[in-house]
Amino acid sequence: MRRLMIATLATLSLLVGPAAWADDGSPLRTIDISGQGEVSVPPDMATVTLGVRVEAETEAATMDEASARTAAVLDGLAAKGVAEADVQSGTIRLTPRYGQNILGGTDYSNIVGFTATNTITAKIRDINAVGEVLSATVGDGANMVQGIRFGLQDEDSVRDEARRRAVAEAMRLAALYADAAGMELGSVVRITDGSISDGSNYGMVAEPMMEMASSRSAPQMAVPVAPGEITIYSSISMVFELSGVN
Repeated sequence: MRRLMIATLATLSLLVGPAAWADDGSPLRTIDISGQGEVSVPPDMATVTLGVRVEAETEAATMDEASARTAAVLDGLAAKGVAEADVQSGTIRLTPRYGQNILGGTDYSNIVGFTATNTITAKIRDINAVGEVLSATVGDGANMVQGIRFGLQDEDSVRDEARRRAVAEAMRLAALYADAAGMELGSVVRITDGSISDGSNYGMVAEPMMEMASSRSAPQMAVPVAPGEITIYSSISMVFELSGVN
């Protein structure tokens, strides 16, 4: 069972005043409260971006070598159980390499070779296999690693839990302040959904692209990976009717 740790934070704004109107036209006394919910869980999947970079003298030789390496990496991912639907090609680029002039600058009239790059993004749904898969792709021909992003396969349920915690905290605070002010908390007048963390941002390893030597060599150990935890926040604003104002 996945461990679930829930913490609750609260920010509040208290307004007692005629924020709404009753059916008879008289002003309602209301309280406006904001609550925040926080849910922290360990990730159960990772998205990695990797690729190949090849240099050769001709366009054809460069692209052929890059294509062969990319095909080997794709085959290796499939052999490790990564589904075809979870693998997507990214940047495919072929660029010339230029020589230098007598002053040491770039001589754009002298093409000395070509560079081809091909990147792949793969979702690894077995979090315990991430390090092993990364090492295997290097042995298959990948010589670029651009980053890893941890995520959740069932993100909606965690988001909903954060929303529930935000509502519960807003209701708790409303009851607390109404009681402290000698008033009674009435029905909910308005609920406004606030911000909730975007899953595309959490767990991202924002490291520069790493390039390795072009010769193939398989690592002897799995790449160490520390998934940590993912935290999703939600905020809610609720307006309650008050009665019994002294």
